[in-house]
Amino acid sequence: MRKFQIIGIILVFILIGLLSIHSLNSINQDIGRHLKSGQIIWETKQVYKTNLFSFTEPNQPFINHHWFSEVVFYLLYLAAGLKGLILLKTSVILLSFFIIFLAIRKKTGIMLFVISSLVFMPVLIYRSDVRPEIFSYLFLSCFLFAIFRAKYRQEEKWLYLLPFIQIFWTNMHIYFYLLLLLHTAFCSVGFVCPGSCGFQRFVIPPAVVQSLMSL
Repeated sequence: MRKFQIIGIILVFILIGLLSIHSLNSINQDIGRHLKSGQIIWETKQVYKTNLFSFTEPNQPFINHHWFSEVVFYLLYLAAGLKGLILLKTSVILLSFFIIFLAIRKKTGIMLFVISSLVFMPVLIYRSDVRPEIFSYLFLSCFLFAIFRAKYRQEEKWLYLLPFIQIFWTNMHIYFYLLLLLHTAFCSVGFVCPGSCGFQRFVIPPAVVQSLMSL
């Protein structure tokens, strides 16, 4: 049984990797804007605050919630071209799945991870382009890893990485608010489940720091 589980895990990660590697002509239409935006930010050393890419409203105020992702894309494009961006995206997606696997394997078992990964594959195929949201996959995985380690293995030290994750996530993709919402949900566990008060005591301080860092 153990042998089949290991084979299943290996096949899942191979499949994820294959689905994540697109040919160059399948890169989505947003990548040009992200690269140009990253170039502007890198060369001017500041994040622009108006909608530069609008012909009719170029002076419209604009909040670039993924500026750091665009800088990363631009610098990697200079160093390794489009193939480098594809390899980055594939690596981030694989790492995200691996972190989730480490987080849940002791609690739920390997087969549940394999089955849920296969169910998630259609979504992965649809949303696996080179976009800033790939970093949300990674940061969400890190959050769940830290929470599960603290709750089920009493390794509260991982929680204090969350404020630093919040700093990067806030500047790399708009889904950063998910971290605050999920952290709030886990903080409320202590009020709902009497046996979780100890866990709540360790979760609340990082949550407060995260909220301040997102302002």
